[in-house]
Amino acid sequence: MVDWLEIIVLLEGLRKDREKTVIITTHDERIVQKADVIYRIDKGRLTREPRDGHETGARSGISAPVYWYI
Repeated sequence: MVDWLEIIVLLEGLRKDREKTVIITTHDERIVQKADVIYRIDKGRLTREPRDGHETGARSGISAPVYWYI
């Protein structure tokens, strides 16, 4: 059985080796933490989340999906 981390490692390798963008939609904060860039949807608006330690979104109660690429 393959777990989520093994899949993320495979996708990171694909992105680096083939210079491709990988976009993932998830509610799982463990996966979100692996992202280089995070976008969240709230009330129909797509916003980029800062990566400076002041994250918003799921941690503040918004249950919208997270869109990101690595």
